[in-house]
Amino acid sequence: MSIHDPLVVLSLATLAACGPSAAGSTGSSGEAPTGEPTTEAPPSTTEAPPTTTDDGTTTTDATTGGTTEADTTTGEPGSCAVVQGDHVAVCRAPDCAITVDLEIRCNDHDFASRGVGVAPASDGTWYVAGRYFSPAQLFRADVDGAEQITGVIDDSMDRTFLMTQGPDGAPHIGVDAQGPNWEGGLHYLTRIDGAWTDTLVPGAEKFLIDVKVDSQGRPHVFFDAEDYSAAVLDGGTWTTHTLAVPGSAPQFVLGPDDDEIAIAVSEQQLQALVGDQNVELGSSLPVGTFYYQAASAAGGPTVAAALQLGDELEVAWWPDPAAVAIPGTQGLVDACPSIEVDDPDAVCPGPCHDGGAGMVANAFAFARSADGVGWLAWIVTNRDIDVHYELVNFEGSLLCQAIGDSGDTVDVLHLARVPLDGDAPAEVLTLPLPDPAQGVFTGFPGRPVGPVVLEAFGSDLALALRLRVDSEMTQFPYARLFRIDTTKLP
Repeated sequence: MSIHDPLVVLSLATLAACGPSAAGSTGSSGEAPTGEPTTEAPPSTTEAPPTTTDDGTTTTDATTGGTTEADTTTGEPGSCAVVQGDHVAVCRAPDCAITVDLEIRCNDHDFASRGVGVAPASDGTWYVAGRYFSPAQLFRADVDGAEQITGVIDDSMDRTFLMTQGPDGAPHIGVDAQGPNWEGGLHYLTRIDGAWTDTLVPGAEKFLIDVKVDSQGRPHVFFDAEDYSAAVLDGGTWTTHTLAVPGSAPQFVLGPDDDEIAIAVSEQQLQALVGDQNVELGSSLPVGTFYYQAASAAGGPTVAAALQLGDELEVAWWPDPAAVAIPGTQGLVDACPSIEVDDPDAVCPGPCHDGGAGMVANAFAFARSADGVGWLAWIVTNRDIDVHYELVNFEGSLLCQAIGDSGDTVDVLHLARVPLDGDAPAEVLTLPLPDPAQGVFTGFPGRPVGPVVLEAFGSDLALALRLRVDSEMTQFPYARLFRIDTTKLP
């Protein structure tokens, strides 16, 4: 435990300094950007009365207005507000690549705790947030604000949600069975002609792993019940087949010819099963904890994935196998951790300074646009914190606990274009952030969802971040939702 652990009583305020323009940036950096801060507060939003659409769903509009940042930590439990995000220090209209930047803030400790999905559809940017103890939430956002859509997933609680898109841009959602007894089976939802449809996937009882949609618009729902399997909807009929998997902790993608490809870990190596051929991806994996994300694409290499190896991020692909390391993405190390002790008369260490920079676990996301280009988003945490130690009894355990005295933490979002052809990655955007919120897990064992979610469609990216605000020693997670036009990036 350290002063950065959310359970620790004392916490430090986050410095949200404004970063410089990203124009001309060609590489990532572990240093916090500097620049002129903005003093304009994001406008708050007010909720309009809900309306019922022709398809039977109910919408609640959140429209921008006013000049005061919304505080949802003191409103009605579960109430939400939408605030315009502030990226003026990074880019300005009309040439800014960021076309949507919104914060969805709810008075809810459970917000987006059970899986998050995002999709840059033609009719708006869709965002789904699962919750453990309350019904899931669905939002549609555009340049004017966001609306919460009810009547679609409101009966889903304590379920995993995964979102993707079809070739026509329509959003698709996979919904896991409800824990802990795995009731209700796996469901598949999509939006057709303005209306949402909800289908029970036959034979798929639990453990949703992936949802992908092929070039013919056919959804592939990957799951694990007795064996790893895929259910495919074609012409209104579901068919299910088992899949060979080359190891543990599998993920699934579709190849350029709509072939199903299983990716897994075997003998400290990420491997993909392409047809009947086992191929290796990237460097050897470290012993212990690591994370990876694979992504489909209609063009480019058959398979590609991003790996967090502990000391850096790496993007690897096949065929013409290659891998490229992303500089400045080393893991964040606690320079001043709390220390367990056995002696109630123990003398704790003296003051300590933590000036480290790096990534927390799983704070990245990887996607591929239709042309096969890779896009990598990650968060680097920069610390400048002074602490002292005090001997405390924490639930029966003696600790020399690190207590923050002064300092700041700056978290910085980075976005890079990764060509997947051997050319060097190019960093195209940096933006300072509040602290990311951790603790999001899907129902499938060993498949945590981190604070960064990324989806590509056409030339657009949808990027969702799970951040947090502290209020009276209590943390409230919230969403920062971006839509990015990659044709306007440097």
